[in-house]
Formats: sequence, C-alpha cells, structure tokens
Amino acid sequence: MKTEAIKTSKDLLNFDTYIGQQQVIEKADIFIKSCINNNETLPHMLFNGPGGVGKTSLAGIISKSMNRRFIRTIGHNIRSGEDILDLLNDAFLENQAHPIIFIDEIHLIPSKAQQLFYTAMEDWRFVVDHKDRETTYEVDPFTIIGATTNLEKLESPFVSRFVLQFEFKHYSIEESIKIAYNYFQNNPIGEMNDVKCMEASVEVATRARGIARNIINLAYQIKHYISSDIEKNVTYNKKSAKVYFKIFEIDDNGLIEIDYSYLKNVYSNFPEPIGLDYLSSLITRPTRFIRTRIEPWLLTLGYIKRTKKGRAITSDGIEALRRNNLIETNPHIRRS
Repeated sequence: MKTEAIKTSKDLLNFDTYIGQQQVIEKADIFIKSCINNNETLPHMLFNGPGGVGKTSLAGIISKSMNRRFIRTIGHNIRSGEDILDLLNDAFLENQAHPIIFIDEIHLIPSKAQQLFYTAMEDWRFVVDHKDRETTYEVDPFTIIGATTNLEKLESPFVSRFVLQFEFKHYSIEESIKIAYNYFQNNPIGEMNDVKCMEASVEVATRARGIARNIINLAYQIKHYISSDIEKNVTYNKKSAKVYFKIFEIDDNGLIEIDYSYLKNVYSNFPEPIGLDYLSSLITRPTRFIRTRIEPWLLTLGYIKRTKKGRAITSDGIEALRRNNLIETNPHIRRS
C-alpha cells in the first residue's frame, strides 16, 4: 500500500502560520491538549468539506503538535482487510505509540472495507480473510483522521466511529488575500512594494473561489508571468495581475469558459430547471465535476440554484451573461 510518513517540520505548517478554519482549530485544540496532558490517543476525526481548503495540512499540523507518527494515504488504496493490516503495520513501524493515520478521500473506501474498520476503530481488533482462513488481529490504539468531499458515500456506522466531525468552509476574501500576500512576500520579484503587492493579492483572492489551492496556483502563475519579462523591472501589482487574468480569460469573479458554458445551457432552458444528466451531456463534463468544481462557486455567487427538478439560473446569473454579451439584452427579442 502506498503511504507517506511525515517526520520533519519542513513538511508541515504550524498553528501559527495556518490560515483559516479557526472554528475547527478551536474545537480540536481542546482534545489535542487533553490527550497530550493525559498521554492518550486522539479521538478519530472526520473532516468534511470541499477540496483545497486545508484538510490535509491541518491533519499534519495536529500530528506535529502532538509529536505523533503521521501516515498519509488515500481511500482508493484501501480495498480489503489485508490493506488495513498493511496500513497499521506502517503506522506502528517505528514503535511509536498513538500514531495518526490520515486517509484523504476516505469515501473512496469500498463499503465492505469500511465495515472492517468498525471493530478496529472501537475495540482495537479486526479480522482479515486470508483466502483459506480468517485471522483476528489485535492492535494498539491509533487515530484515524479522515477527509472527504462526499460525505453521503460513507456508511452511517462508519461515520459514527468518528467521535469528532468537523465541517471545513471556503476561505473568506480576507483569508484568501492573506494567503496570496504571504506567497508573494515569500517569492519576491523586482522591487517589492507592500501596497502594490496587496493590490495583486486582492486580484488573486477575488478569483480563487475560496480555495487555498486555487490561491497558491494563481499566485504561482502570476509570478511566472512577471518573471517571463523581468527585464522590464515589473513586480507584483494590480496591473500585472489583471493583464495575466485577461490573457488567460479569468474574469473578475474567477469564472472561466466552462462556467459560462454551464450558465448559458442552464439559461437555454429558462424558466424551467434543467436536469443534471442532460446538462452534463451538453457541456461534456461528468456530473461529479459539475457538482464539485463548477456549481459550488456559482451557488456562492448566487448565479444558480438547485431544485428537485434540476438546475435553474437566477436573475443575477442572467445579468452575468448579459454583462459578458453572451445573451441578448432583451430576453423577449432573440435572433432568428
């Protein structure tokens, strides 16, 4: 099984430098301090929320703060009892007590494999089917921190084994600006100016959809755009950011071509909602991609709404199409 052991602080942020999710940190900190004081195993934790909002980073920070061995894997690597046995062998490889196992996309574990975790997580014992025989194993206490973007795919009894369950939210504009600003400050180009650097950070933050991964990716792209013509002695500023986003057709709200294709196709069925499967065929994107990559930000902007009958565009969504000249100004007068 593919796992990754994290041993050094170079691989991790810390609570002082981690930005966002304060409501999660404040609650988790109670149990972190208590378990350190009593030398106990941290309760199992489940992190639910969109991708790119710091779930993996926070799991690593928790492990580092407790000086616990940290093993990282992903749900699709766990298919059987033997995979669980391999995972636990890795966790206790250095004979360190109370290891923390982080399972990203934990909803990708098949239902039968999820069931094998029930007794392992509560009674510290589990059964492995070795083809011709079953073997019961006992294990010392450990912690699972699971991260998911699709909570409904987890079996209810499996979810109930996670004593602590936390909801991760999109980053606010203020938090997004801070992340972008820190990136620019840590990757200086030319004669840095704090005010201009902050202006560039705002441009990134408004387009990043509240996702830390997007913030870093966009800031990284701007750095390379500026570095491609460093002889002009340009540094981070509002103008350079806007020019870059115009070249790559990312609008002021972070929308790109596929987002507007989605909106136009939903609008084409106006005022009736359009079914998700049919919409998927129109824009040639899987339904999961639509649900997880396109719709969350459009919902945040108030451009669409989900109904029992399908997806519907709002007046704000229609106005966004008109501003970009993607539909007729008057919906009652159309080209024939």
